[in-house]
Amino acid sequence: YDITNFESFQNVEDWYAVVQQAMKQKGATPPKVSLVANKSDLAYLRTVRDSAHRRFCDENNLTSHVVSAKNGDYVQSMFMAVAAQLTGVKLSADHVQSAQEPVTAQVTQEEGGRAGPKPVDLGRQRVDMTGGSAKDEKGCVCM
Repeated sequence: YDITNFESFQNVEDWYAVVQQAMKQKGATPPKVSLVANKSDLAYLRTVRDSAHRRFCDENNLTSHVVSAKNGDYVQSMFMAVAAQLTGVKLSADHVQSAQEPVTAQVTQEEGGRAGPKPVDLGRQRVDMTGGSAKDEKGCVCM
C-alpha cells in the first residue's frame, strides 16, 4: 500500500479478508503474507501512521516491510526476507544488514552540459541463502 494514501491502507484489510476467506473455503492453510508499505521517501506526506501498520501486522501475524520503490530503499532486503520466509531459510544478521543499507549516488554534470560519469553495470550478485558455500548450486538469487 501507499503510505501517502490512507484509502490504499484501508483496502489492505479488504484484500486480506478476501484471501483468508478463499483459503478457508478451500480448506487450505492460510498463505504467508507480508504487508509492504511503499513510498517511504515521501514520509513527510504520510497519511498512514506507522502504529496502524504495525498493529495490523501484529493482529494478523504478518511480516512487515517499509520500502521506497522510487529510490530502492529496503526493496532488496524485503525480497530477501520474503524469499527466506517462503523457503524456511534463516537469514544471518550480516545478510540482513548488508541488504538494508540504502545505496546512494551523486549525480554530476560535466562541462558543456553533458551527463557525468557513465553508469556502471554491477551485474547480479548471488546471495547464499543456504548457509553453505556461495559456490553451491543450492540457494536463492535476489536481484
